[in-house]
Amino acid sequence: MILREITMTIEIKALSTQDVFQKNDVFRLERNAFSENICFGAICWEISRVSSKDPLAEVLSFVMEHTLGRLAEYEFWLLIGNSAWQPDTRVVRYRKLFNALGVRGVDLSALDDRSEFVIEKDGKLKFFGSGRFDATQTSTIASAIKEEDCSYLIALPKHAELVFDILTGWSGDLNKDRSLIESVIGKRGIVFRCSGYFDDPEIGLLALGSPTVLRRL
Repeated sequence: MILREITMTIEIKALSTQDVFQKNDVFRLERNAFSENICFGAICWEISRVSSKDPLAEVLSFVMEHTLGRLAEYEFWLLIGNSAWQPDTRVVRYRKLFNALGVRGVDLSALDDRSEFVIEKDGKLKFFGSGRFDATQTSTIASAIKEEDCSYLIALPKHAELVFDILTGWSGDLNKDRSLIESVIGKRGIVFRCSGYFDDPEIGLLALGSPTVLRRL
């Protein structure tokens, strides 16, 4: 299904499923990785990588507009973390996550309610952070999640409290981040993950949520 034609040659396509634990054409989660009897649906929006200068930002812009048009009581959050362990040095501890991303050209200083924390293991560090963003920041957010693959976008009802086990951070692997995913979806939220590997012809966003919430989209 074509959701929107941006030009004569650019289009965003969507596929959906009511149950990601069953065989489908969108995405399949491992049943034994999640709580028994829980059910998630999924929607995947994709665009050709060569369709525009920044196709991921195009998809994110559309998804935010579409989601907030249907779910006006929601807001978007970025969850981002280090994909690789960092050396425990004074510079690394000083820069943490957001300043380190700034050095790499991704300025997330405009995020609202921004916070970050560190986990330590075997003398190395990983930093994780979160912040709320709006539709004016889609290009920067797209750059951030391309820069650090250990990232999620979250849509939550306003004033909902996001609680999960942050002591171990998150992996960016949907089958390994049960605590985070179940916490978000349990609060009527939606978890978004970038879809499409670097050599895939299309890139986009995969959304996980309860079938009831996703039907509103």
